[in-house]
Amino acid sequence: MIKLKVHKATSLVSHSEETEDLQMRFWYQLLSTLMAKSVEVLSLEKKVIAYLKSSDIIFNCVSPDAISFEKLSIKDGLKISRECFSEPTVVHKLSTIPYKPKYFRIVKEALGITSDQYQAIMGHTWTTVRTREEEKPVGVEYSEKLVHNYQVLSKGLEIFGERESLISWLKKYNPFLEAEPIELLTTITGTELVLEELDRLHEGSVA
Repeated sequence: MIKLKVHKATSLVSHSEETEDLQMRFWYQLLSTLMAKSVEVLSLEKKVIAYLKSSDIIFNCVSPDAISFEKLSIKDGLKISRECFSEPTVVHKLSTIPYKPKYFRIVKEALGITSDQYQAIMGHTWTTVRTREEEKPVGVEYSEKLVHNYQVLSKGLEIFGERESLISWLKKYNPFLEAEPIELLTTITGTELVLEELDRLHEGSVA
């Protein structure tokens, strides 16, 4: 059993835009893999593997060889996401650079939402990313919402185990939130409330 903890979390945050992009690329690869059914191993690109190996993520393993970044399991990938990329300092830095359209397209697909719902949640039309050239980043003003929704997806998928169950939860009225969780994703404050509810559910599942 692998336990993860973050050592000197602020040192995960680099002033290099390349480092933040590597973090988001890890998240993107994780979510992309989770979209494919029956896939248990996360295939990471070499730059992302090198970043993870050089970061201050400490793995307390039964055996030093208990984890392999070259064949990282989905379960361990989700743990890394929860333990490291939920840090406020990391989220802030990730929210300050622009991202390519592919990072936004996966949000619509993963949430199973319409084009109108996408616009309400992300603040720009679906056409903005659907027809955009891949090498042309979307405006940085939309990065914070993107990062927060990646958090919702990664936390939710870890808790519910599959996309269908997460979508069902997001679209069902929640008495604690007094709304359907997906309705709250239209604002940063609402998204943070959804993340808090997911944290509550996670604590209950491991209690």
